[in-house]
Amino acid sequence: MSSNFELSASRFKAKRKRVIHVIDDDDDDDDDDDDDDDCGGRDGDDYNDGNNNDTMMTVVVVMAIRTRGRHVSLQSISSGTGSDSSSFPVVVVVIVVVVVVVVVVVVVVVVVVVVVVVVVVVVLVVVVVLVVVVEVVGLLVHLLVVLVVV
Repeated sequence: MSSNFELSASRFKAKRKRVIHVIDDDDDDDDDDDDDDDCGGRDGDDYNDGNNNDTMMTVVVVMAIRTRGRHVSLQSISSGTGSDSSSFPVVVVVIVVVVVVVVVVVVVVVVVVVVVVVVVVVVLVVVVVLVVVVEVVGLLVHLLVVLVVV
């Protein structure tokens, strides 16, 4: 388990909260035979099974909270350094997809604008060259007419 995550039973000593159950879904079968890592409500015991690897640990803490006469609350706390892709929140996935789509759209727009500018410049150059050629040919014809008449 990651050493960054410590669950202390004394955290849950608030008047209206009571720890009912803690589930460890760490499936490692190592030589850790200690049975005192269940956090079972003892004061000062940190939840640490001595397994300092990069596995994902999910702790589900079910607390009974009395608010306005109702008993409801299920809080799930995920911690660890595992790379389980299903642990990413949907919001993060949506944000990444939106950013990728925006970047692709911006790149496509920039490419289209560059292509249009290049085409316009090429057309303008061709028109200018044609105008210059027509003017030069016109001057030559006029000069030829003047030379023939004289």
